[in-house]
Amino acid sequence: MNPIFKSLRHAGTRIFSGKKVTMFIDSHTHLTMGDFEQDRDEVIGRASQAGVGLMVTVGTNLDDSREAISLAGRYDGVYATIGIPPHDVKDIIDNLTYDCLKEL
Repeated sequence: MNPIFKSLRHAGTRIFSGKKVTMFIDSHTHLTMGDFEQDRDEVIGRASQAGVGLMVTVGTNLDDSREAISLAGRYDGVYATIGIPPHDVKDIIDNLTYDCLKEL
């Protein structure tokens, strides 16, 4: 499938000031990455200006999941998912990580 059409499937419509506006949802971001430490505000701002109304930042381990939740609390339109990617589950040696994720 053409990537443009795939992105359009995630578009939503909102009403702003009585006008129907199409917005995009970036359903898988990693805003917690160190690459964004210096310019995270600007990255999120540019995405918003480009029509991205909602972003989902994905936690990939316990600490990253905590940071994803923190970012979601600081930025409008940013939401968090938490968990462990399937290819990293083999590295979990006890249930403590899962118990902590449940607490989040």
